[in-house]
Amino acid sequence: ITAIMTITAVTTITLITTITAIMTIIAIMIITSFMAKNYNFKSK
Repeated sequence: ITAIMTITAVTTITLITTITAIMTIIAIMIITSFMAKNYNFKSK
């Protein structure tokens, strides 16, 4: 039972970490593209 709980905990932590990393990357991409659009509008 303890082993199953440990595996579940590790899996959950790994999933949370992965999801957080993916969300962070997506957020950075959105912010970068948003800033790029603003810069293009200002330069024109």
